[in-house]
Amino acid sequence: MEKLVKVKSQSPLRTSDYTDRRSQEQRKFYSVELVLSDGLDEFVAELTGDQALNAPTFAPNALYSVSCYMSRRTWTSQNGQPQQATTVTVRQIKAV
Repeated sequence: MEKLVKVKSQSPLRTSDYTDRRSQEQRKFYSVELVLSDGLDEFVAELTGDQALNAPTFAPNALYSVSCYMSRRTWTSQNGQPQQATTVTVRQIKAV
């Protein structure tokens, strides 16, 4: 998905530790959430990894070209109900 958007808000850098399944090494996961708007639709997209670690502070009134991908996640809740969510991840974002 590609859109021209404004960044309505930006979370601080979030860091969490995890164990790599293959190497069993401790690693860090970095993420920043952006609330984006194209003037009609508003959605949350996530920067991850080095992109999140090196993310600038986005200007709220500037126009950005964003390329994202969406993925679906499924799981079972604690009470046994099937759950689904769509995650939007930023591939690239640049000022226009």
